[in-house]
Amino acid sequence: MKKFTSFVVVAICVMVNSGLSFGQMAASSCTPAFRDSTLACSDGMYVRIINIAGAPVNLNDGNSCNGSGYEDFTTIKGDSCSLSAGTTYTATIETGYTEMSCQVWIDFNNDGIFQPSESVGGISDFGWPGPTAPAALTIPSTAALGTYRMRIVGNWHAGAGGIFYVPSTSTVSIPPCPTTAIYYGDARDYTVNIVTPLSTAVLASVGGVSIYPNPATDELTVKTGNGSYTSLTITNSIGQEMQQQPLMDTETKIDVSKLPVGVYYVTFMGGNSTKVERFVKM
Repeated sequence: MKKFTSFVVVAICVMVNSGLSFGQMAASSCTPAFRDSTLACSDGMYVRIINIAGAPVNLNDGNSCNGSGYEDFTTIKGDSCSLSAGTTYTATIETGYTEMSCQVWIDFNNDGIFQPSESVGGISDFGWPGPTAPAALTIPSTAALGTYRMRIVGNWHAGAGGIFYVPSTSTVSIPPCPTTAIYYGDARDYTVNIVTPLSTAVLASVGGVSIYPNPATDELTVKTGNGSYTSLTITNSIGQEMQQQPLMDTETKIDVSKLPVGVYYVTFMGGNSTKVERFVKM
C-alpha cells in the first residue's frame, strides 16, 4: 500500500538590520509534531521556495529534508530574504508530492505564538500532478519594520487528520502547531525581515554612479563617474545611519563586513547633488 504523507512549508527569511536581533526574536511556543513525519522525506514530501517574485531579496530554499517533521532555519544566513510591508508577493512553492495544502504565518508581535490573524497566505491544494504551485503571500501595511519568525506548515490534506488551508478563514485552516492528530506533514521556521517598500526613485538607475558587487559580503566598490560626489552615507532600511565615507577618488573601496545582513541605501553627496543607490549585504 502506498504511503501518503504530507509536507510543508516554506518560506523565508533572514535579514537583521532592524532593531531586533535573532536572540531577541521570540522562540516558537511549540515544536510541530506529526504522527508520522519520516514519510515527508522518504516519499518526497518536502516543500521548497523556488521564487518570491518582486521581493527585495529573493529566496530559494535548498535545504534538505531531515525526517523529523520540523526544521528550524531561523539562523541560516545563506537563506536570506526581505519583504516589504503593504505588498503581496507570489511565491512559487515546489513539493515532491501532490494533493498537498500549506499555510504561512509571521509572528508580527514576536510573542512566540502564531495567531490566525498572522496568517499571510498559503496553498489550498497543490493539485495533480504538481509539483509546483503559486502562493500569494500578503504582508500587511501595518506590519512594523523588524525581524520576525515565519512558519510554514504543510500536510497531505486527503490523509488521516489532514486539514485544508482556506484563505481568510480562521476556523478551518492548518494549525500552526500541528500535533499527532495530523498523520503526515512537515514544518519549517525561517526569519523574515520586514523592510520599507522601495520607491521608484531608489530603484532607478543612478546616472554616473555604480556600486558592486551587489549583493556584497565584505567589500563594496563604488564608482562616481566624473568625481563630483565628495562623500557618502550608508543607511539601513529603517533610516538608521550605519556608516560615513569620504570620496577622495572616482573609485572607492568600502568595508561592509561588519554590517548586519540586510538591505541598505548609499546616499552620494557633493555640491548641490545627491544620488541614492541600493545594495544588499549578505
